[in-house]
Amino acid sequence: MMKIITAYFTEKLNLDDYQQKLFSHGLDIILCDGSEFLFTLVISVLLNYFKETLVYLLLFAMLRINTGGWHARTRGKCFMVFESLYILFFISMKITIPLTIQVWLMLLSSCYIRYNSPVEHWLQPLTDEEISFCRYRIKYVLIFIFVFYVISYFIYYHFCQISMTVMVYNVLLMAVLKNSPEWRYAHED
Repeated sequence: MMKIITAYFTEKLNLDDYQQKLFSHGLDIILCDGSEFLFTLVISVLLNYFKETLVYLLLFAMLRINTGGWHARTRGKCFMVFESLYILFFISMKITIPLTIQVWLMLLSSCYIRYNSPVEHWLQPLTDEEISFCRYRIKYVLIFIFVFYVISYFIYYHFCQISMTVMVYNVLLMAVLKNSPEWRYAHED
């Protein structure tokens, strides 16, 4: 289907090889990542957890863009892992985690994220400028999440636990990649 759509727009828009690859990649991201988000949002409506899921997705995306971490090798596995994380998130929302544990998990997670991000994937190495920019930007993302956490404490307590869950998930994805044999091999000097 992707090939048909790309071929159609290549012909209609008279795209060169580079533009065709760029268009195909963009379409792939929109269809695959968009379908994950859309599927998750549909589930959230059915479970009556839409606003919590929306906050979860927004915070997760903000962190994930800047931290890097493990990626599945296929789109199907990516979808399954993403939805499994969402199911774990949904289950964790049914459990009330004490405030002191949440704060400690937030602090430990933010320290790990701050000093280890971005964890670049061996198949998509980052330039020095990209690494520098991610490290610069992650400070502000973490500050935003902490401010959001504090405000949520007074307005809607469920959002506190969502913030903490997203931080812990990102640490796990970073740690899994950083401790994989492929990552260690790619970063040997």
